[in-house]
Amino acid sequence: EIVLMHDLTTGRTCDKDWLVTAKTVDELKTLNAAWWFDPQKDGSFPLRNQAIRIPTLEEVLALFAEEKSLGAIAWIDTKDDKEYTITENSGLYDRLIELVGHFELWQEIIIEVGSVNQAEALRKRDSRIQTAYWASNLPAVQEAILYPGYVQIGISLSLANEAAQLIKASGKELQVNDRQFSKEEWNTVLQFSPDFIGTDYYRELLRWLGNRPSDER
Repeated sequence: EIVLMHDLTTGRTCDKDWLVTAKTVDELKTLNAAWWFDPQKDGSFPLRNQAIRIPTLEEVLALFAEEKSLGAIAWIDTKDDKEYTITENSGLYDRLIELVGHFELWQEIIIEVGSVNQAEALRKRDSRIQTAYWASNLPAVQEAILYPGYVQIGISLSLANEAAQLIKASGKELQVNDRQFSKEEWNTVLQFSPDFIGTDYYRELLRWLGNRPSDER
């Protein structure tokens, strides 16, 4: 089964520090998945002992399929580009394709990959699957533009000046990511008309967009 966990281990977010691949789903479900959640930075940890569990991908996709609004997408990063080979992830890919097909989410699910080989490993299982590539430098952008399987190419803000126009001209979607933007950087990003903006600071993004004239949003 596939569970949703950003790290290889559970200690950063949960009440116990386990290696995810060393435990069963039932064992992982015993953890408090929001143990260290402290949004006010005051040590209050408001979600402790609230029975918040690590979800499976099947649980998340079932809810997404039931409640998704028009135009909503789910972006899935399999986290396999550095830690595991494609051969080791064959079971993960099989299950991922199975779930996307079961919930009929071919248009709503985008799988982030780190290489053409990963994209082909997914798409040979079912050509309907959508893959997106994260490009960390200009040569990677130029390679990704040529690969027909990518619907989207992601870049950091530092690459935007060089790469954004290349990506848009290729007909692929552009995603711009960074950890945190200043207001000036948001304005720079918006000049490139990205299809998606990736950020952990979405409240700031909404605040900047909220200050713009309605016809520019």
